[in-house]
Amino acid sequence: MSASPFGHFIFLPTEIRLLIWENLVKEGSLAILRTSQAIYHDIADRLYDTFDIHLFPTFEDPWIEIRCKLLRVKWVIGRRDYNKFSNLARVPYDKVKLVAHIYAPDPDDCGQFILLWEKISKLTQMLCTIDDSRKYRDRGNPHYKYWSEPMYEGSHQFGSTPEAVISMVIRLRKYNGVDWIRNGQVNSTFCNNGLGYDFNEVLLPFCRLSRVRRFGIISETEEMAVAADWAFANYATAFIVTEGFVTFNNAVYSQNPEHGDIARTFDGIAGLLKHRDDFFNLWVDYRFLQVPGRTLSLMSREQQIYRIDTLTHRA
Repeated sequence: MSASPFGHFIFLPTEIRLLIWENLVKEGSLAILRTSQAIYHDIADRLYDTFDIHLFPTFEDPWIEIRCKLLRVKWVIGRRDYNKFSNLARVPYDKVKLVAHIYAPDPDDCGQFILLWEKISKLTQMLCTIDDSRKYRDRGNPHYKYWSEPMYEGSHQFGSTPEAVISMVIRLRKYNGVDWIRNGQVNSTFCNNGLGYDFNEVLLPFCRLSRVRRFGIISETEEMAVAADWAFANYATAFIVTEGFVTFNNAVYSQNPEHGDIARTFDGIAGLLKHRDDFFNLWVDYRFLQVPGRTLSLMSREQQIYRIDTLTHRA
């Protein structure tokens, strides 16, 4: 009798095998995938299906939480979990569907939007480097260049973009009773500072992505779906799948006179994103600003503690 490709695992019921796989994956131990083709497919066909990425606007919630749809597995990634982010960059994204659940920030607590911006920016930074991830060996060093300097513009050269692999859907979700719309008006936390609607602003970091095969945006509530103007979001979707950030702004709507203002915005998308990054960093750095809500104060305090710890370890 020939040996089973599952080895001794063949004697276990499927349910027990799944419990073992789930525990191994939770611990981050994927070496078992290399033991046999049968075991690889038993795990990978479930693991590499759909990742639900949850991005919360509140300081107390996980910084980023990722749940696997077909295995009862979730990973919680902290703000400075550099190893976990680097490992995430090694996922075979051609096999995985990504669903990013972005929960509505409270416009009365402006720090919630800034925190959300930070999380989305870090996620997109990781996705921008998926094809280069194995070049970064010093993953244990929090000051390594991969994490201290953005890697957007230099990721690909014109005309040599690798095959598209990323499939992503953005779900705009309610959170703690807060929606992206209030009293029939779409929320704009920083409207007094010249920024647009919150749901449009959170899409901007995704515009840095390349290698995107499919991209979509879904509103959780019918009220939001009806009341919001989706022209900007539709343009952003087309811009992302045509790799406008690393090539040029040639989205399907770019020649339509009705989208002239939006097209000009995307012509200068790199500068716009830098402005947003600088703007939000300034709000976190200037802790003495009197702003509504408590999130910004918590973010500033956490950043101050981190800087003190960093200086202490360097001394």
